[in-house]
Amino acid sequence: MMTTPARFRGSTAHPTGYARRSDAAVVVLSIATRSAGSGHGWAINEHACRPGAEQSSAGSASVYTTAGPSQACLSSNRLRTITDPGCRLASTAASLLVTLHNPLNVTLLTSQLLLAPSFWNDSTDLQTCLRVMGLFQSAAMHILRREREALASRNKPQLLAPGPPQPKDLPKLKWIEAVLNGADRNSPRWRHLCAIAGLLIGFEGQNRRGLERDMRHSLQKALVNAANLALKDVAGESQLGRDCIALTLNYAFELLPDIERARIDYDASLAHSPVTYNR
Repeated sequence: MMTTPARFRGSTAHPTGYARRSDAAVVVLSIATRSAGSGHGWAINEHACRPGAEQSSAGSASVYTTAGPSQACLSSNRLRTITDPGCRLASTAASLLVTLHNPLNVTLLTSQLLLAPSFWNDSTDLQTCLRVMGLFQSAAMHILRREREALASRNKPQLLAPGPPQPKDLPKLKWIEAVLNGADRNSPRWRHLCAIAGLLIGFEGQNRRGLERDMRHSLQKALVNAANLALKDVAGESQLGRDCIALTLNYAFELLPDIERARIDYDASLAHSPVTYNR
């Protein structure tokens, strides 16, 4: 697991983990998410950094790890995609999540997605939770597809001369760890479930079997740990938080083994649920 805080200095390369020039777009996205509700009008630009932009630490590492939904923006709702800042942000973030080569940038981006005012504001509802979960699911499916395509290409004879060297993609396990590190103390625990459940569904849903045994068990355990901690946090306080916990567990439940299902705190999940008696 990575414990080094994410540090950024514009697009300056540094061997200890500063953002590389090819990853500079994440700084712009981070600025945009923090300022979305402030009226500054800064636009999300995937190709250039605002001069002098600087990003602070993304927070401490995730406490969950021991080692589905549709695309982020639904094509059938094009008008909302154009007018909804959260949906435009989701499209940009989904692209960045799978193209960044520095794990610290992936961690920072995940942390910002779980804080972004464009997503999490007074109008936030379960559709937002579903959108964020779908974002991570889509990213996980892309990472898995890319890994399998790379493996297949290595087994084929090379008919053409190799082209110029390309930046190496972040290995799957390091990418997963980077995402989980972004589920930090800066955001409520119930939002972390959107990221963890999205990863589990993306790699393991529909019989994809995209994870090695140890990582699969780690994600399953992380999901239940996050759910139990979140249930204690939102008890009697956040109805949206409780609904989000139920939503994510409902989508991921079939991917959990019996031993993890038994660890879910069902009493806490029902303690503050509205009950209707039908005569």
